Amino acid sequence: MPNKADVLRQIAECDQLGVPAFLAKYANGRGSRTTWIDYAGREYPIKAIWASAHSPAIPPRSFKTNDAEPELKRLGFSVIKR
Repeated sequence: MPNKADVLRQIAECDQLGVPAFLAKYANGRGSRTTWIDYAGREYPIKAIWASAHSPAIPPRSFKTNDAEPELKRLGFSVIKR
């Protein structure tokens, strides 16, 4: 199970690559439509971040957003829905 450092590492990679390239690398180019991680005033694709924070990374289709959301909140991250 990923810890806070794992998630922060993936957020940093997302910042470095940019969201489109991050999604291409970890989520077959697909991002979240309704649920995002809000961190430091920026929004990040919840499933791609959570999937890539695992070691090894898991496919986003292998879990539901509702599975990742409580774990991210438990780690202290804000989750927003649009």
